[in-house]
Amino acid sequence: PNRERFQLHALYCLDLQSPVRLCAIAIVESKIFQGIVTFVIFLSTLILAFNDPLKSMYFPVSSTTNFEASDIVNLACTMFFVIELLLKIIAHGLILGGKTYLADGWNVLDALLILFSLLNIFIAGGIARVNALRCLRAIRILKAIRFFPSLRVVVDLMAHSSILLFYVFVLIFSVTLLVTVIFNQIFS
Repeated sequence: PNRERFQLHALYCLDLQSPVRLCAIAIVESKIFQGIVTFVIFLSTLILAFNDPLKSMYFPVSSTTNFEASDIVNLACTMFFVIELLLKIIAHGLILGGKTYLADGWNVLDALLILFSLLNIFIAGGIARVNALRCLRAIRILKAIRFFPSLRVVVDLMAHSSILLFYVFVLIFSVTLLVTVIFNQIFS
C-alpha cells in the first residue's frame, strides 16, 4: 500500500504489514468494491423512492409484503454499509492522525448516515415507525459523491458559495426593508 495515503498503524494494533489490514486496504481500494458501493447506494435510494410509508397505515393487509420487502432491502443495504465502514476503519484507522477515517468530512457524513440507518432499524423495529429517521435515509445518495470527483468539486463549490449567497440575501432583505420603510413614510 501507498504509505502516503495510510497511517502507519490503525486502531493501535494493525501496522501496514498486517495481513488483515492489507486485505482491508485491497478491498477498499478496489474499483470493483467502489462500483458495488455505488450500486448499493443507488439501490437503497431507489427502494426509498418507491417506498410509501403511509400505505401501510391505510392498507395494512395488502401492503405488508411490499413494506417488508423494502425493510429487508434497507436492512441489507445498511449491513453492507456497516461492513464498508468497518473495512475502511481497519484500512485507514479511526481517529488519530491526518489520514484516518474520521479525518475526511465525507467519511464523517457516511458514519452519521450509517448511525441514523441503524437507529431507524432498531427504533422503528417495533410498532411505531420513526418517519424523521426514515427521511434521513434519502441523504444516502450523498455517499455516491465521493466516487465522482467532478461532482465532488461542484458540491464543494456550492457549499463555499452558499456562504456568499447568504450575504446576498441579507443585502436584498436590507434593501427591501429600507424601501418598505421609505414608502411607508412617504405614502402613509
